[in-house]
Amino acid sequence: MRSSVISGLVCLSLSQYSEGLPQPPLLQSTRAPQSQPIHARAMLVSPLGAPIFGVIDFRSTTQTDVQVEVVMNGLDQLFPHAGHAYHIHTSAVGADGNCEAAGAHLTPNGIPDSPPCNPMTPRSCQEGDLSGKHGLLSGNQRSVHVTYTDNTLQLLPSEAGIIGRGVVVHDAKGARIACGKIIPLPSTMTSPGLRANF
Repeated sequence: MRSSVISGLVCLSLSQYSEGLPQPPLLQSTRAPQSQPIHARAMLVSPLGAPIFGVIDFRSTTQTDVQVEVVMNGLDQLFPHAGHAYHIHTSAVGADGNCEAAGAHLTPNGIPDSPPCNPMTPRSCQEGDLSGKHGLLSGNQRSVHVTYTDNTLQLLPSEAGIIGRGVVVHDAKGARIACGKIIPLPSTMTSPGLRANF
């Protein structure tokens, strides 16, 4: 009995002592709750040093919708009056900025390049064919700014997820004139109104 009383006093003393010490933080899940929007961004530049650059933001707004905001600059400098296709490709842009490393268009559902995408039926289009579903980027202006919602994209990493893949802008003949990798942004950068400045 005496040993149990002593053990009890030691435990009580230790618990009172430990209350004054800083406690280690509880482990937090790094995965964002489903209700919290996810934000990713691609910064696009020309692999040849041409004055073409831009940013594309992707924000999940619901379980099925992704809001896309595109700002491209300089398309009028080299390619005035031309429309420019742009796509999400299967792989990332090369570490050296090589747009060819991005591979083919993203199409996890196996949709072929032909027939061309019909924007009236976006689910029949390749998931990565942004210009087919939402229109070409105009070369008539110094800066092009478009926003839309796409319900065929997924941000989260999966076979169909776009994070980690490349976005490529093409000229009228299909050459890759600008590209960038889609990367997730920290939660501190997801506030409305934050955007890259060029």
